[in-house]
Amino acid sequence: MGRLVSSARVMDSSFDRDGSLVIEDLVREGRFQEALGYYFALPEGSRSAPMAQYGAASAAARLGQYAPATLLAQCAEAGFQRNGTMRDHVRMSNLLGALALEQGDLVTAEARFRDIIAKRDHLVEERLIVAHALINLASIMDMRAHSDAALRMYHEALHVYQEYADARGIAQSYHNINIVFRKLGMLEAAESVARMSIRHAEQDGDPSLLALCLTGQAETRLERGDVEGASQCLVRAQAQLNNNGDQVIQAEMGRLLAQVHFRKGRVQEGLVEAEISRSIANRSGCALVAAECAAVAAIGFVLDGKPVESEHRKEEARQRFQDLDTPWLQEHYSRAWAEACNA
Repeated sequence: MGRLVSSARVMDSSFDRDGSLVIEDLVREGRFQEALGYYFALPEGSRSAPMAQYGAASAAARLGQYAPATLLAQCAEAGFQRNGTMRDHVRMSNLLGALALEQGDLVTAEARFRDIIAKRDHLVEERLIVAHALINLASIMDMRAHSDAALRMYHEALHVYQEYADARGIAQSYHNINIVFRKLGMLEAAESVARMSIRHAEQDGDPSLLALCLTGQAETRLERGDVEGASQCLVRAQAQLNNNGDQVIQAEMGRLLAQVHFRKGRVQEGLVEAEISRSIANRSGCALVAAECAAVAAIGFVLDGKPVESEHRKEEARQRFQDLDTPWLQEHYSRAWAEACNA
């Protein structure tokens, strides 16, 4: 979903009969709310056009509205079954796989990504879509603690993005590599790739992407004990989202801001941030972020002297991590919870 064409709008109805080009253009500009508004204002016949549905699904996905995005994408996929191109089919499959991944359905997501990658020899002109599938599959491998496999896939995708000078893909790749390096305790390397992700996100110009990469740097700095540095990253990330409705990134920032508050002894403020972020993530349907927000809230309740509430949130997080098959995250937060108990 990189920005590849001019942002000039196409308003000639004789040329853009179903409105899909206008929607695509708005998505590329990062104007996701406007894209959805435009789609739902279209006549009923135009709203049933697969390309218009795909554009609206992409906009909803970028806003963290995963359930409506999935419904729109499923309708688009059904429409493309009749007369869509190979490009249409693989784009839809990657989008639906990404939506399944965000909502915690890793089996469906993995099957879709592996199917795209298996067809890579027939998708020579669609190498960017294959790169998208690689980076998504790598995320699943990383969640399952297969760090070596994840890094190989991230680097393979990165090389494709670099070949096409796709700043968005490059930024996403470096951001995800940062997560793996952090997990492996390679904090200097993680900080280095975080800076690269931010630089390319700035080139791409999408505020949501830049905010995401800044949260990656903030978490890296928290792991290094640089609380003020993390706080500065989050202030900058929040400024990027002042006029943007990306709910999942807002929840991610809140999760990290809660941890900053805890480190500074502002337990009540941190708890409010953690609980609000948990609510946002649950409303969006983002399984992993919701699990991490619950885990952070459990730590906050311990620090606030509320063991019953803490146990409740801890069990919620444990069940979610188990459903996502991410034992390493469960262990990570269990250690943090135990440290809070002994503080």
